[in-house]
Amino acid sequence: MTWKKLKPIKEPQFKGCLICGTVNPRLRMSTQLEVGFGDVCIYKDGMQVFSSYDHRNEKTGWCEETANVAEDMACKDEDHDWRIKFDAPLYSAVYQRQGKNNWLLVEKGDGFA
Repeated sequence: MTWKKLKPIKEPQFKGCLICGTVNPRLRMSTQLEVGFGDVCIYKDGMQVFSSYDHRNEKTGWCEETANVAEDMACKDEDHDWRIKFDAPLYSAVYQRQGKNNWLLVEKGDGFA
């Protein structure tokens, strides 16, 4: 392994926003990569490889992809630091892949507003 596992935040959950609800310490693979106003990005070794802006449904305006997209990418190229960042007005959360279907919360914040 050429990357470092970060220490997970073990807090049971923290409040995101009224729409997004609570943020869990382990990301479910069924989690939609959408925050409404904001962006969700997937990073490989710090380089962005996915943005929810680029995958929005033309009719709904929402990204309908789930965290399974990131897991599929990571399974094909595992020896890298894979992360998903949710960046919303009232919260931010970063999950790092630390094994198959094991995305753990490693950073949290107050968002960009």
